[in-house]
Amino acid sequence: MFQKSFIFIILFISNQSLAQQKLAGHVMEIMGSKDLSIPGVGVYCIESKQSVLTDSTGFFSLDLNAQFPVNIAISFPGYYSDTLKINSASPVKAYLKKSVELKEVEVSSKREAIAISTINPLNSEKITQRELLRAACCNISEAFETNPSVNVDYKDAVTGIKEIQLLGLGGIYVQMLSENVPEMRGLAGIYGLTYIPGPWIESIQLTKGSGSVLNGYESTTGQINVEFKKPNSDDTPRFFLNFFGEESGSAEANLFYKKHINQQWSSILMLHGRSMQNEMDRNKDGFIDSPLNTNFNIFSRWQYHSNKKLEGQVSLKFLTDDVTGGQVNEIPSALRYTTKVKTNRAEVSGKLGFVFPESLQKVSVTFFNLHCTT
Repeated sequence: MFQKSFIFIILFISNQSLAQQKLAGHVMEIMGSKDLSIPGVGVYCIESKQSVLTDSTGFFSLDLNAQFPVNIAISFPGYYSDTLKINSASPVKAYLKKSVELKEVEVSSKREAIAISTINPLNSEKITQRELLRAACCNISEAFETNPSVNVDYKDAVTGIKEIQLLGLGGIYVQMLSENVPEMRGLAGIYGLTYIPGPWIESIQLTKGSGSVLNGYESTTGQINVEFKKPNSDDTPRFFLNFFGEESGSAEANLFYKKHINQQWSSILMLHGRSMQNEMDRNKDGFIDSPLNTNFNIFSRWQYHSNKKLEGQVSLKFLTDDVTGGQVNEIPSALRYTTKVKTNRAEVSGKLGFVFPESLQKVSVTFFNLHCTT
């Protein structure tokens, strides 16, 4: 009886010692001259059918219900699996080798000249600078020459007035905005399509259909919003200068210069000049084919970014435009029919915006917008 009890005690102590055995270790990979820990590696004891994962530092601790020696299988996706024979409870250091070395892949995309939003419920179309380069684009009225959605026609060939037609209706049903601020109203609505030079434009957002009346009753058939070049954008060159001329006598010059004043403030100055002083009457009807004009346009913008949640801008615009149309000078002055329109226009506007990066939203308020046209 005593002998049986002694054997039972020995077996119980032996089982308890087996149950209390633990195996600790560290799984790493060799990266150059450094050893890097691998988290999430599967460690499996073949004899006891137990498994564990390495922690965020690559260490593991495995309870063993088996006697040494034991076989430990180590595996992780992207690495060669390995099996180690462990003879004692001493800490284990295991190294895995990568099974697949992926080469660097560079993904590039080509931005479309015209992009249509598939997220916005409104029928919205964005015309980028690539599309503007395809058009003559001396001013915004010529920026739509390659766009079938918008027609720009001469409303009056004598004075050179142009009108936008969207969805078959005239320009009075289209709302014109510059950076979501009403741009062409009153007297400016008549000649306004020639007041925005093409090189100043960053993009044009075109919204068609009755849904655009959310932004005002004037946008019955749609709205056209013009975005100007930004002084804090890397796509805007620091200095730009170009000249254009043709044998008909038309000449144009554009200049803009941007400057980063400090981390918060940046500014851009844009100048535009246009002149046409050569009378043309190719159809011999006695009227000038293209009205004579002299135009000078200046735009100064100052932008502020607090690098937190506040941003704002102040814009100053000044325009002088002199347009002469009618009959040619060959007709005696007493009998000659002529028109002359001289416009001086000044505009001051300001915006203040609050950015909420947590919700990816931006609230922008136009706190003043003053126009003066004579």
